[in-house]
Amino acid sequence: MNQNHIKDLLRKHFEGNISLAELQELDQFFLTQPKETWVKMLHEIDVPQNFDISRSDEEIDNRLQEIYQTIQKEAFVEKPVLKLNERKYQWKPIIKYLAAACALIIGFAIYFNQKTELPLEIKLVTDILPAKNIAQINLDNGKSIEVDSSKVGVLYKDDQIEVYKSESGEISYRATKEMQGTPQYITVQTPKAGVTTVKLADGTVVELNADSYIKYPIEFAEDAREVTVEGELLFKVASNKSWPFKVKSNKQQLEVLGTTFNLQTRDGIDKTTLIEGSVKITVAEKEYLLKPGDESIVSDKVNIKNVNTTEKTAWSEKRFVFHNSSFIEILKEIENWYDVEFVMEEHLDLNVQMVGEVSRKIKLRELLNILEMNSKYKFEIQERRVFVKKNTAK
Repeated sequence: MNQNHIKDLLRKHFEGNISLAELQELDQFFLTQPKETWVKMLHEIDVPQNFDISRSDEEIDNRLQEIYQTIQKEAFVEKPVLKLNERKYQWKPIIKYLAAACALIIGFAIYFNQKTELPLEIKLVTDILPAKNIAQINLDNGKSIEVDSSKVGVLYKDDQIEVYKSESGEISYRATKEMQGTPQYITVQTPKAGVTTVKLADGTVVELNADSYIKYPIEFAEDAREVTVEGELLFKVASNKSWPFKVKSNKQQLEVLGTTFNLQTRDGIDKTTLIEGSVKITVAEKEYLLKPGDESIVSDKVNIKNVNTTEKTAWSEKRFVFHNSSFIEILKEIENWYDVEFVMEEHLDLNVQMVGEVSRKIKLRELLNILEMNSKYKFEIQERRVFVKKNTAK
């Protein structure tokens, strides 16, 4: 195989415009050539440089093996379907493609200096990581606590409250003395590209998606448990028939006794999806009762329909699940999860619906590669902006 041709394919990969067929060609080449051959070739081309990490050969091999295993275990399903302008296309199995992509990004970007015996250096291509466990906790006393995945145990303690984070990432709290007078509140907020889980005093567990918040009292009142929210949250309410649980959002008030539901309140629209139990929502003094599988959409009016609940709660399982989802809806989810902004080319046809499933644990470039393979769009990342253009090759 012509090595100049392979170098051209490598350059295209690092520029982000390599096709699936070309990537498979690279894959075949590196399966049949010793590592010294492709390391030497990389030394002869311009490799994107962001930062260097010294690695031994053993560490490189172990890292690539971990990446392959991760992709095969959790990144992708075998046969999602894409619906594009009323035509259906089958997504090709992409595990091999993405394994090769990760190998290129992590393993192939190795600078090899033949004149020294220094360890190999890995130069990683810039990419954007998915959402991680980060949040901010604000207390009524003005104290603000930044929470990230590295912090475990007691996060804050004073003469009234102790805030704790478990090894699983769940934030909980307890009053250190009996509260008197005006209720004291806690606000937990996630930024874009951040998620967290909160356990309330009654045992209710609330998962917060990116760019969301929940405000709740340190101790609930005797007659009701009340919280205020915005963003997207998954509630698993501790059952107590004599102690109603109420959720206030932008357009509605919701009341349950013990149930599981997903609530999204963004852009002046409240969407409540009931997984199990029962929910009563109140809008403009009118009550609506939901049964499992129902989703209420509250804007200027109230609409209730039956939906696929798996799609609505997939974010809490770190999955994107699209079920005839519009292209714009998909981009909004991606913006929130990766903290990016999509910029559309003028006169771009956005009449696309997609059906499929993919992990939320992958980097942004890998996700965009999948969308490119199965649509008529091309994506270019520039810092935190993603430019969407028509793919003229299709």
